[in-house]
Amino acid sequence: MNDHEHVEEKNRNSRQENSQVYGVTAYILLLLSLIIYFYHQLTESSTSESHPFLQCMLFSGVGGCTYCLRGIYLNYCVKNQWTSRWIPWYIIRPIVSLICGLICFVFVKAGVLIFEAEQVDVASNYALYAISFISGYNVDNFMKKLEEVSKVVFGINESNISNTANTNIIKKKTS
Repeated sequence: MNDHEHVEEKNRNSRQENSQVYGVTAYILLLLSLIIYFYHQLTESSTSESHPFLQCMLFSGVGGCTYCLRGIYLNYCVKNQWTSRWIPWYIIRPIVSLICGLICFVFVKAGVLIFEAEQVDVASNYALYAISFISGYNVDNFMKKLEEVSKVVFGINESNISNTANTNIIKKKTS
């Protein structure tokens, strides 16, 4: 391959990488816009207080979108290590975050996750929304916390996925 062909291939790869990043960013911004729109619709309706689980899901979704946007910035702009194999993660992560918001709501309302502060209706909703945001922003640690709670409350051990993921990381480091 001569220098001209090498430059052309590099330019082609760069354009493909740019379009991937712009596409994923647009997807996440669209999801974020939809979440904000639905939150606005919920708060404007007279029944907004009757759907706190939806609000928890939406706050968690904002957390997930925030984390994905941060990931794009870090991997593409700062570290210059964008790879297309992570595109499914960027697509799925905000959806998983929405689900985590619902799970967070259920566990808090069931009394399995408890706040240290005194419970007041308005304050507890804000605390619940904050925990929901964190659960969506940091899905991995939220899932670890659920596994800890499951072990203490129900006697359920860590999932095989957690054990396998840790084993694979250790194998890679020792190889």
